[in-house]
Amino acid sequence: VYPSTHPSLDPSLFPSITPSVEPSRDPSFVPSEEPSSIPSSNPSMTPSIVLSSAPSILSSTVPSAPPSLKPSLNPTHGPSHIPTDNPSSLPSEIPSKDPSSIPSLGPSISHSVTPSSIPTEAPSDIPSMSLSISPSTRPSLGPSDSPSSIPSNAPSIAPSALPSFEPSMNLSESPSTSKIPSSSPSRDCSSEAGRTRDVLDTVSNVSGVISTDSPQGEALDWLLNTDNTDACDGDAKMKERYVLAVFYFSTVGDSWDVSTGWLSVDDHCTAWHGVGCGSFSGKIDLLNLDENNVQGSLPSELGSLENLTMLKLFDNNIIGAIPIEIYSLSNIQFIDVENNSLTGHLFPEQLYTAKSLTVLRMSYNNFLHGSLSPQIKELTNLRQLWINNNDVTGLIPEELGTVTTLESIFMTQNKLQGSIPDSIGNLTRLKKIDFSFNDLTGSIPTTFGDLTSLKNLYIENNNLDGSIPSTMQNCVQFKQFFAQNNDLTGSIPIEFSNLSNLQDIVLANNTITGGIPDIQSTRLVFVDLRNNSIHGTIPSSFFDIDTLENLYLSHNLLNGTIPYNYGNASALQDLYLDDNSLTGDIPDPGVTGLESITEVIISKNKLSGSVPDGLCAIRDARPEEFRVLHADCYPLPGTDNPQNPCNCCTNCFIGKG
Repeated sequence: VYPSTHPSLDPSLFPSITPSVEPSRDPSFVPSEEPSSIPSSNPSMTPSIVLSSAPSILSSTVPSAPPSLKPSLNPTHGPSHIPTDNPSSLPSEIPSKDPSSIPSLGPSISHSVTPSSIPTEAPSDIPSMSLSISPSTRPSLGPSDSPSSIPSNAPSIAPSALPSFEPSMNLSESPSTSKIPSSSPSRDCSSEAGRTRDVLDTVSNVSGVISTDSPQGEALDWLLNTDNTDACDGDAKMKERYVLAVFYFSTVGDSWDVSTGWLSVDDHCTAWHGVGCGSFSGKIDLLNLDENNVQGSLPSELGSLENLTMLKLFDNNIIGAIPIEIYSLSNIQFIDVENNSLTGHLFPEQLYTAKSLTVLRMSYNNFLHGSLSPQIKELTNLRQLWINNNDVTGLIPEELGTVTTLESIFMTQNKLQGSIPDSIGNLTRLKKIDFSFNDLTGSIPTTFGDLTSLKNLYIENNNLDGSIPSTMQNCVQFKQFFAQNNDLTGSIPIEFSNLSNLQDIVLANNTITGGIPDIQSTRLVFVDLRNNSIHGTIPSSFFDIDTLENLYLSHNLLNGTIPYNYGNASALQDLYLDDNSLTGDIPDPGVTGLESITEVIISKNKLSGSVPDGLCAIRDARPEEFRVLHADCYPLPGTDNPQNPCNCCTNCFIGKG
């Protein structure tokens, strides 16, 4: 009934009614109804029903069902498996594995592996091993080993070893000790002096020293006194608006046809006419002011628009040189400044560094000069090279044939010399070539037959000689072939009869011989073979092509008769057969034939008989459209009889008898 004065060597099977004065050496199998006044050396396997007045020396293997009524005076050596809802006044020596739902009143001696979901009221002496999810309301006493992903609401008292990912909302009292700068600088957004400093820094970085009465000075004045952009909107935005303002003042923006939004405080990406920005980058990638009466000169500041990909200024009144800084833009792809009054060097060294360039259109400037360098091979993405109507001299470099991305080459009306390189045949993507109106010599390369995508070839008005390569029959997409006003010889390849897509063939003013191929193309529109030495007969198949509009065969050696079916050519407008050796009667087209005809010239031949009544009836019915009819209706020398009497002709000539 009463406890022993000394503990038993072995535990009792049943607990004492009253507690022992001294603890047992080994724990009881069954808990006491009342706690011991002195803790046992070893904890019970089963917790007491009533809380002990004093804690066990060693921790229990099973936690108490209810928490302690009072916190321990000293922290436990090991953490509980289950956190208490009522924290102790002192921290554990070893942190809990899981965070407490309520923070300790004092900081832990060692940092937790996992941060608390709620911050402590006082900062820890030692930082957490992992970043906090939410910033502290108060600064840390010591710096973190790693920067926070979210800035603090208050600046740190001591600087971090590493910079923050994002700038603090307020300035730090001490700078970072790291030599690595912050990814975004701190900004004093509210200070007018700070904004002025940032504007001046931006302008200086882009333009250097400027004068107040220059376009740059006007742009600075606008940026300082009218625009409301500051560096807190981002350095790129302020710089872009400055560059656009310089462009506006340099090109007499007040005289543009359309200048909607320019120099307003609105977002230049969405409100300024002709300006476009990338949907991902948010930076300017397009400047499009085609046909807008843009004047003045282009400022070098355009080279500061790092994301610019397209510059479109076609058909304006721009003078001066093209800023070489544009070619240094890593993203520039499309430059179109055609039809202006630009001067200077067309092919500066910097041009060949524009690796991303796909379209270069510089035509119709008249005063751009220079010659193509072998370095053209560096422009490996170029698709369009348009330099018509300038002052380009020298040779077409062989290296041009290595730019296999090319789809069109326009070099008309320059001063190019030498021959057309054979390497052009390597450009299998080429669809259009224009080398016309130059001083080119040599022959048409046989390698042109490898240009299976070629649709248009313009080589007229040069000094080319030799024959037309039969290999060009492989150009199955061939639509237009203009080679007039050269010194070409030989005959038109018979293989041309298989070019089913041929629309226009112009070979006038050469020394071509042989006959006319029976061209089978049902799309033929324009045929001009004037002033050659072509002989043989006129293919009747011409007049079965319902798209044929113009047939010029004058001044050749053609013989035979005029095909009887020429009246079937419903779209035919001009028919020139003069100065040949045609014989026989002039066929009557009938009153319903040649319904689109405007000119018929059949003079200076050996034709017989009168001009048919049907031809005159067509002219009488449509005198305003059918304006020209020439025949040999003037009397032969020594007679009163014309070779081809005519009552409706507009001009009469003496025939060849």
